[in-house]
Amino acid sequence: MVHKVLIEESAHTDIEIIIVWIDMRAGDNEETAIHASKIFQGDQILQFHDPNKLVGKIIAESLGASNAFAWDTYLFYDKGNEWKERAPAPLDWAHQLDDLWADTNHFAWDDELIVRLRKIANNLTNN
Repeated sequence: MVHKVLIEESAHTDIEIIIVWIDMRAGDNEETAIHASKIFQGDQILQFHDPNKLVGKIIAESLGASNAFAWDTYLFYDKGNEWKERAPAPLDWAHQLDDLWADTNHFAWDDELIVRLRKIANNLTNN
């Protein structure tokens, strides 16, 4: 369903999608990342494997958490936003984390996640 909202429904909008596959659970590795990446295809999509959780740490820090890793997060940035020494704070975001550091106001799961992602994408692309 995430694929439908972020890729199929946004196919004609000027967005880029970056997916970072982070090894967080037993069995997560380059092979499983490659397999999962086949679900998300399109010209506007870039995908990376981050076995050392470097991006997860940087994103967690940009959301106000130290000594944490962000994963299962969906972050939306302004067009042209560049990551330099630090990751910028996103315009909006959603997550599926049960970690205490992750703001519960951004938590969404299952159908609620789809509704939230669609709302964020629509708000940002229609402005």
